Amino acid sequence: MSSLRVPSLDTEGGLSKASHARSSPQPSLAENSANVETLSGNPPPTQGVFMTPENDSFYKSYSYSDLNSTAQDIRLIHVFKNEQCDLIQCEFLPQSSLRQVSGSYHALSYCAGDPSNAESVLLQGIKFNVFANLNHALEKTLAVWESKYPEEKCILWVDQICINQRSNAERSHQVGLMRDIYTNSRETFICLSTADQSDTSSNGLDWFKEFGKAYQPSHRSSPRYELQDFLWKSASNSNFLKGWASFYELVQCPWWRRAWVHQEFICSPSAIFMYRDSTISSTHTLFLMFLCQMLHMHQITKRLVRLEMSWLEKTGMTNGDANPLREMHQRNMRASSSLEAVKLLLNAKESWRGDEDIKKVLARSRHCRSSDPRDRIFAFLGLTYPGYGIEADYSKSNTLDATNLHTAKKILEFDRHLEILIFAVRATRRSVSTLPSWVPDWASAESLEDGLFPPFGGGDMQFQKDAIGSSVIHTSTGDNSAVLRVQGLQIDTLEKVLPKRAQHLPGWDFETARGYTVKCRHLARHGDELWMLMGSRWPFILRPWDGEYKVVSDVGNRVYQKKIIGFEEILGRMRDGRETLSIIDLC
Repeated sequence: MSSLRVPSLDTEGGLSKASHARSSPQPSLAENSANVETLSGNPPPTQGVFMTPENDSFYKSYSYSDLNSTAQDIRLIHVFKNEQCDLIQCEFLPQSSLRQVSGSYHALSYCAGDPSNAESVLLQGIKFNVFANLNHALEKTLAVWESKYPEEKCILWVDQICINQRSNAERSHQVGLMRDIYTNSRETFICLSTADQSDTSSNGLDWFKEFGKAYQPSHRSSPRYELQDFLWKSASNSNFLKGWASFYELVQCPWWRRAWVHQEFICSPSAIFMYRDSTISSTHTLFLMFLCQMLHMHQITKRLVRLEMSWLEKTGMTNGDANPLREMHQRNMRASSSLEAVKLLLNAKESWRGDEDIKKVLARSRHCRSSDPRDRIFAFLGLTYPGYGIEADYSKSNTLDATNLHTAKKILEFDRHLEILIFAVRATRRSVSTLPSWVPDWASAESLEDGLFPPFGGGDMQFQKDAIGSSVIHTSTGDNSAVLRVQGLQIDTLEKVLPKRAQHLPGWDFETARGYTVKCRHLARHGDELWMLMGSRWPFILRPWDGEYKVVSDVGNRVYQKKIIGFEEILGRMRDGRETLSIIDLC
């Protein structure tokens, strides 16, 4: 199921030594792209895109008719309730091509949840088990439909029902159509609440709507400061604080973090958010994004602490007494990652203009969750350039590491430069990962601030030109191991680590063998080498490793130094043939 700046990726954990099977290098991609080795083909999946509730009895009584994949057929359902039955009822419409039904149906987006937690609906008059959260979402949708479209039939596309979950081929095909299905919908109903949520507490969406009406910026100062002042002035009102607390429940709904919802929400022409008994149009998401961004700021935390201490002084209470402002401070801290997730998703919707660079899409979605970790890649393919040629492959033999490696190869083939390396060194390695150091681990959830080291100037074509004639995209595989053959120049060697100027600053400063001072990430150590690679926007720290090299960190000059490395000048000499380059293998 279904940015501000793209968050970059941390590099926690060590580099483990592993053996790497080798084979003779493949011809240069610049000469013959067909010869670039790929992991495997993409056979039909043998396991589900996501596990669904058991429906053996239904399938004994009903058989789905085949869809025409060539015509991009989909199924739609008429959803309704009547007085004779308490269950939601669904009836299939005649299957049609996506082009025929474009704009005539609504789509549904929800957080599926546990497949063992199921409810029954009637599908074609037969009991059909659906996720309890789907049943909840259908209930909310019908309630909204009755007030918004009372004269129309409720026609929906719902993944669990409209896709034959027992057909591997159909599931694979329909996953590839997800972007088009949501793009061609009239609107998408998004259910934020889940079946297990109580309706008795304050409603965070109602508070947000009331807050939006009450907040009237004067535009005499920064909108951020005006919003903060409005919050502080309202914080003395106990009902306001109660509603504010319930807002954190809204942003902590699991829907915001599910991998598939990105494609569903971003590709939808418009959307209605449903939360318990409240709704709001997606036209209000800019203010929601602004509020989440503001609450996520460090200044808010400090201001809440000051208000908390002021409240204690005025009331004469102690830290052990109940303090609503302390509770607000703690809730804001606990919800920090959720506020960031909401902000990133809403910003991605606002900034999306069509196909995007897959590396940047995957980097900004590291906080997302999925029952199948491979969906950390597959769920976002519809938002990226089709030229990557990556298809969802759910076969059991296609492991997570194999998926990461195959994706990296496809990115190299499409990009024809080495920007992928920067995403590899900014990613935490899972302890069970067997990936080469040059392959990003997209299943890693760790991230840190981007832009620690500035890239060289120039467009993609210049770095693609640098890569031509060098062996930048040669890989040889054995299991999930692979080497990337590159051409570059060793500039220096790290000699000793220098004392940190401030503990909060990321990475380390090193003195090099030639007397320069450079900064790099914390995995770098004495003896690592500083290289510039043809086709790369950054210099890198590489670690010698049994005749090959591990990619350890990007690197840059330490600021305010009289003696700095002229990286751009060195790159110019490399491009002009005034430097003798070496061919090395990255493992």
